[in-house]
Amino acid sequence: LILILKTLVPVNTQFLMYGLNWGLSFLFFYLLLVFWINNHSKANFFIKVISSLFYIFSPFLARTLYQHQVIVIYLVFVAPCVLYFFIKSIYEKNPIYVFTASLVLTVFSTNLSSLPWLVPILITSLPLLFVVFIGSKKTFIFHSLLFIISYFFLNLHWIFHLFNVHFNNTGLTSILNSFSSPDFVKV
Repeated sequence: LILILKTLVPVNTQFLMYGLNWGLSFLFFYLLLVFWINNHSKANFFIKVISSLFYIFSPFLARTLYQHQVIVIYLVFVAPCVLYFFIKSIYEKNPIYVFTASLVLTVFSTNLSSLPWLVPILITSLPLLFVVFIGSKKTFIFHSLLFIISYFFLNLHWIFHLFNVHFNNTGLTSILNSFSSPDFVKV
């Protein structure tokens, strides 16, 4: 899709993807705040907008995610998006949003490469998820299990190969060898 867009319209795809990432980050953080600031006054609107701007222009994000590989840059958008769809699935008791959250996390994440960033995001989201858990325990547990199972099956194509190297001699002996090789280190 990006190749077609680039050939039809001369556009810098890196600027386009950064703009989409920032725009979607702003949008989903704003929508995530709607769950807690649901009064539609003008002051609350500006609070949600300013908070969303603080999120996308955070110095922490600038020092961590923006300065690393382009692979994990989508976590700026993925984190509020997955939280939004997951929490919406619990409040509306609709499992379609769980599958949407799982699909977004699968498509826009490199999974194993982004694990060092996903774990801190999960840890910092625990208070938020705990508040949602207190509100509806059974639905939260059911949707959490549904999320984990759907995420596992959506990523089975690489999880299988990750563990298969230990049972069959494929030449790779560890996860590190999946990311780099001795030839790569020499260069």
